Amino acid sequence: MKFTLPIALIAASAGVVSAHDGLPINPAIGVPGYPDCHLPESLSASSLTVDEAAHALVCEQRLTSNANATTIACVGDSITAGVHSSGAAHTYPSQLQDLLGDEYAVTNLGACGSTMLKKGNSPYWQRPQYTTLKRNKWDIVIIMLGTNDAKDPGDGGPNNWVHDCGAFTFTFICGVGNSS
Repeated sequence: MKFTLPIALIAASAGVVSAHDGLPINPAIGVPGYPDCHLPESLSASSLTVDEAAHALVCEQRLTSNANATTIACVGDSITAGVHSSGAAHTYPSQLQDLLGDEYAVTNLGACGSTMLKKGNSPYWQRPQYTTLKRNKWDIVIIMLGTNDAKDPGDGGPNNWVHDCGAFTFTFICGVGNSS
């Protein structure tokens, strides 16, 4: 029997715990996250920057032994990838897989730092996870993007979200600061 989980239930059950020590490291690129991705055999993580490796990844749709499993793609940024989860089994896609069982095949297509905005500094549309999303057939797609779209110079990031609280060249917290 197929059913759709409300997004609120998925978010509430995620239980992603922030941890700075002992994060699960993807051995393909030497950084946390990207559980369903790897580098092509022709490339070595030691010869690439983390950003180069992240853009060179090959991601695969996760399969189960059940050929009739409902396929779920979890699209997102580092929150989905699990960079700050307390372990590989604690990303929300992994917990969703545990909750749903073998009737479902949940693939983690999180891309760290990615934006929903096509004009952002790291659009999801240009990441290898998007290629995997387009290349495969999915029964359900869960999208959790937008956090990185809110980056602005006030937090030391690029100006992805120019809002009307400041001048074009500098965005500041609404009501705080002086635009002159």
